[in-house]
Amino acid sequence: DAGDVFATSAATGSSVTSTTTTNLSISGSPTSTSYRTVLAISIDVSVNGKVTITANGKVISGCKNRLTTGLNFTCNWKPSTRGYVNLVATNTPTASGYLTSTSSSYRIFVTNRVTTR
Repeated sequence: DAGDVFATSAATGSSVTSTTTTNLSISGSPTSTSYRTVLAISIDVSVNGKVTITANGKVISGCKNRLTTGLNFTCNWKPSTRGYVNLVATNTPTASGYLTSTSSSYRIFVTNRVTTR
């Protein structure tokens, strides 16, 4: 999917080399969304862990240290700023022998609200 972004990191030990990946995607791969409109962000990981999602470096409310189940989870985001936003997911595996992995940035433009309050 063109909107998917992912990154890989490797952990090495005396006899162990482990690789993890974190993939952040949004259904339909949108390039824009509306201000204060809920958008579901999907995270897929190769090793279960605690995932945190940030928007322009700030943790998204409700998306901090969320445990993945079955190697994925979805977090809802309601943009609180307008303009370009870079979304990034970081996974800290709960199993030993793995390093933290961080997704590539997903850039999305937040437009003015399309409906009135």
